[in-house]
Amino acid sequence: MIFKKDFTVRFDQADPAGILFFGQAFFIAHQTIEEFVNHLGIEWKDWFQNGQWGVPIRHAEADFKRPLFPGHKYLAQLQIENLGNSSIRFQVKFFDGDSVCAHLILSHVFTDVNTLKSRPIPEDLRKLLLPYEVNELPGTNLA
Repeated sequence: MIFKKDFTVRFDQADPAGILFFGQAFFIAHQTIEEFVNHLGIEWKDWFQNGQWGVPIRHAEADFKRPLFPGHKYLAQLQIENLGNSSIRFQVKFFDGDSVCAHLILSHVFTDVNTLKSRPIPEDLRKLLLPYEVNELPGTNLA
């Protein structure tokens, strides 16, 4: 499955050249993840402030294919590239029509808040996340 959300690039998200500042792409991707979590029926506080575990970012990367402009509407699509024992790798793509403008990868690790060591993804969350995992052969996923 794919989670989708529309977004508009705002004036204050642009750089002096009038295109989306690269750092703002990560901001929009994180907003997409937050909305995805809410879409799954998980309360914000249960994901971000539950007192047992956290989900910090371990790795982030982005490939920019086309510029994104303030005032224009785009589509963000989120899938889970990999659902590991203790980690989750989100891929978020920004589309303008059928064209990919940006492809971001955000890897998070479920971490015990007391020990700060990785811990397994809670089974109830895993069941909610699993339908969004990419089930394609390597090399067949659009970049």
